[in-house]
Amino acid sequence: MNALGMQKYLLLLGMIVSISTFGAADTVAMPGCLDDLSEYYVQLFKALDQEFNLGIGMVDINECMAFVILSGNARLCLKDRAWPALRYVKKGSDYCMQISERRRRERCGLPDLKKTFDAIITNVKHGWKKQSESSDGWSFFGKEKRIEEEVLFIKSVSEMLDLNIAVSLDHSGMLSLQIRQDDMQTVQEKMGFQFE
Repeated sequence: MNALGMQKYLLLLGMIVSISTFGAADTVAMPGCLDDLSEYYVQLFKALDQEFNLGIGMVDINECMAFVILSGNARLCLKDRAWPALRYVKKGSDYCMQISERRRRERCGLPDLKKTFDAIITNVKHGWKKQSESSDGWSFFGKEKRIEEEVLFIKSVSEMLDLNIAVSLDHSGMLSLQIRQDDMQTVQEKMGFQFE
C-alpha cells in the first residue's frame, strides 16, 4: 500500500471510529437532573478526546449549549490546565459536538474536570432568594450572576430536563427566576436550586 493509500485508509478508519463513537452519548445515561450533568459531560469529553473522533451526536441545541457554557466556565477556572474549547455544528436536523482545537497540551485529569464542573453547577444552584409570589401562581427568586452565560445555561438545562421556568438578567447583573408554584417540587428535584 503506498503512502496515499495509507492516508486514505487511516482517514476511512478514523471516520468509522468517529461514527461508532458518534453515538457515544447513547452509552452515557442522559442526565435526569442538574447534578448529573458533571459526570455526563466528563464522559462526553472523554469520548471526544479519542484521536479519531470527529464528533459526537447530541440530542438537541440545548444539550450543546449547556456543554459549551459549562466547559467555557471550566476553562476560565482551570486556565492553563483547561480542556480544549468546544463547538457544535448542525448537520441536517442533528447536532454534533466537536473539540475545536486538536493540539495536545497539559490539562487537568478527568476527576479535576468533574470537580470544576461540580463547583460551577453549585454556583448556579446557590444564592437564590425568594422575592415574591403572584396571585396567578408564580414564585419569583433573584440572585447575583455567578458564572458566564448563566441565563442561557439555566434555560438550556431547563429545556433539556423539560421544565417550565423563566430566567432573565437585568441591567444591574441580577438574575430573576420565575417558577410556577405547581411545578416547584419538580423543579427542585431536577435543578436542586437552594432557595433562602
